[in-house]
Amino acid sequence: MTENDENAKKVKGSNPNNKLKFVTFTGAAGLLGLAVSFAIFAFKSHNDKSKKKGLPGCDTVCINLSAKEILDLTDEIISNSTRVHDAVALVPLNKLSYENVVLPLAELEARQLPLIQCCVIPKMLSPHDNVRKASAEAELKIDAHILSCRKREDVYRVIKIYAAKGESIAPEATRYLQCL
Repeated sequence: MTENDENAKKVKGSNPNNKLKFVTFTGAAGLLGLAVSFAIFAFKSHNDKSKKKGLPGCDTVCINLSAKEILDLTDEIISNSTRVHDAVALVPLNKLSYENVVLPLAELEARQLPLIQCCVIPKMLSPHDNVRKASAEAELKIDAHILSCRKREDVYRVIKIYAAKGESIAPEATRYLQCL
């Protein structure tokens, strides 16, 4: 007698309760596997949604910065803004386009808004006096810098010449260009 024949006899002569237990166990294992698979899918889906980004820079606003971090962030904001405005001002007048005039300024504004809020909000919320003073100082420096950027004649000239070209752009971009 071969091994397969012995196994066949065992299966034929097995107890019906054992078959029922086996089917129940198999069904429970299948349901458990399905539940785990669903839980993993839900977890991954939640993580993917939390990683999606909207506008650049609009992901977080930190309000628990130290005084030194606020002043360092202020200097970084000012240097980035200066660099972008300098780049826009240096665009040759025959190569003006939406991508090198309006878009850099719009992206700069979108990236810097939450960073500016990180510097300014602690002035109103922080329990530490040195943080509130640093935040107030940062607000003054940022406001003065934004005002000086708005008064830059070289950037204004480039924007004015680009607007006069009459290039077809989206209505939102047209409105933003008017505000510049």
